[in-house]
Amino acid sequence: MPPTNLSNSSNTKSGSAVIPSDEAAALDVQDQIIELLESFSFSDRDLFSIRLALAEAITNAIRHGNRMDPSKTVTFKWAVTAQRISVNITDEGTGFDPASLIDPTEEENLERPGGRGVLLIRNFMDEVIYNAQGNSLTMIKQMSVSE
Repeated sequence: MPPTNLSNSSNTKSGSAVIPSDEAAALDVQDQIIELLESFSFSDRDLFSIRLALAEAITNAIRHGNRMDPSKTVTFKWAVTAQRISVNITDEGTGFDPASLIDPTEEENLERPGGRGVLLIRNFMDEVIYNAQGNSLTMIKQMSVSE
């Protein structure tokens, strides 16, 4: 398990981790975040959405950002309250322009493999913010209101 820094205040639990470009290490961090969300009683639907968005963001950081280079790291920072989660994932890649991505829902792109990760992240999270360089992503999800 990667080293994780945790901080707790009365209403917020936050943490951070720096890992090599390794999907197994990233899954350990993802599992820690999901366990924390479960302790705040996020719904199964929210947990599914967040887990999927995390998996896509992790894959993008490791495969596309760091190009699977084990000497490069991925940095995670998260903060969870009873109402929301904020997760920042930063890789050491050159970045990209999210506006330049093709629209995978357009007719000519429907049968193209790949290219749907950012779309999934945007649809499952409430806010998705990239830094200017395009190598750091912040995702925010508000807890769903119980029915």
